[in-house]
Amino acid sequence: MVSDFYSVYDTLNCLQQKCLIHLIRDFNDDLLKNPFDEEFKGMAKSLTFLLQEIVATIDKRGLKKRYLNKHNKSVNKFFKDISTKEYKSEIATQYQKRILKNQSKLFLFLSHDNVSWNNNAVEHAIK
Repeated sequence: MVSDFYSVYDTLNCLQQKCLIHLIRDFNDDLLKNPFDEEFKGMAKSLTFLLQEIVATIDKRGLKKRYLNKHNKSVNKFFKDISTKEYKSEIATQYQKRILKNQSKLFLFLSHDNVSWNNNAVEHAIK
């Protein structure tokens, strides 16, 4: 299941991929509210570079785990960097907790064929 970050979905007993577009939107909103927070901007930059690499692979190869698996090393480094850094700003600390809480659900699509990294198509279909 690909879902947003609504906590009710966490009660379901199934594999979940959190919608990374929702995460990006949240980052963007909070970057606008916190334009001088260098820690938070650094975190956003790390996520951006990681997602750019992954989306480039998806654009070229599709949602096939045999092509996406190569990004697991970068994902693991991203999580390690986030988990070991001691953030001082409130917003960076909040996102650190959010990212680590959802660690197993943010990049699940890398290990499965034809699992989307976002739920935009479903949301548009519902509308």
